[in-house]
Amino acid sequence: MQTIYIDVLFVINLIMDFYIFFVAKLLLNKPVKIKNLIVASTIASILYCLSIIWPFLQELPCNLYYFILPIISIIYLFEPITIKEFFKVYVINFFSAFIIGGLSFNIHYLVGGHFIVPIISGSIITFIIFISFESIRRKVLMLEYEANLDFRIENSLINLTGIIDTGNTLYTMFSKHPVIVVSLDKVNNYLNYEIQELVRNLETAKNIEEVLINRPRKVQLIPFESVGCKSGLLVGIEVKDLKIIKGNKTYLHKSSIIGLCSTPVFKDDKYSVLIHPDLIK
Repeated sequence: MQTIYIDVLFVINLIMDFYIFFVAKLLLNKPVKIKNLIVASTIASILYCLSIIWPFLQELPCNLYYFILPIISIIYLFEPITIKEFFKVYVINFFSAFIIGGLSFNIHYLVGGHFIVPIISGSIITFIIFISFESIRRKVLMLEYEANLDFRIENSLINLTGIIDTGNTLYTMFSKHPVIVVSLDKVNNYLNYEIQELVRNLETAKNIEEVLINRPRKVQLIPFESVGCKSGLLVGIEVKDLKIIKGNKTYLHKSSIIGLCSTPVFKDDKYSVLIHPDLIK
């Protein structure tokens, strides 16, 4: 008879729960942060270990405990608003657990060996599902307007997801280069203090002319009518090595201009860029 200590059981369940929630995130197409996946997995693992420490919890009628056990993590992670949405999320998580847990532990029982077997098999199954989803998403299901893009600010490579916005008709004032609108919070850590200060001043300054006179030389100001920002001017900066990936096509530009939008361009955190259509021609 194999003895498994409670700390080992906790780690096994934490890792397996992480796989399950990760696959559920893919199936639901939800933008969930890794740290939130870890927290949700930790909660689920603690609750499972409590059922081992206090066996009377397993004796609740109709296995009520095992129905309630994943609910806390699911609500925390996916934040379902309606009852219908909750049941959808719950069923998807249950299906994910059936695939990951069922296959992993069946492999463990078939081949035997160390407790590391289900962890390794679970990671392989999760990786295969992830690769399959990405392949299907890029080649079949990727929306016509969706694209990924990479660019460099100084020596930092930044990767973001956005949409091709046919309503984006922004160009630089004199050179007439197309402008990509980017949520400021996505690139703020890569900007120097002067640019950050300029963006803040444009929002609060009473005398715009004074702000314009003191702006950094390499910064451009781009007027707009409505892109979801409060100000009528966007701060534009040059970025290098722009790469736009749309489906199976890749568009390369040695440089481009991004306009910094102080508010998110989308409520959905998955998208943070409005890509100018001229850049994919």
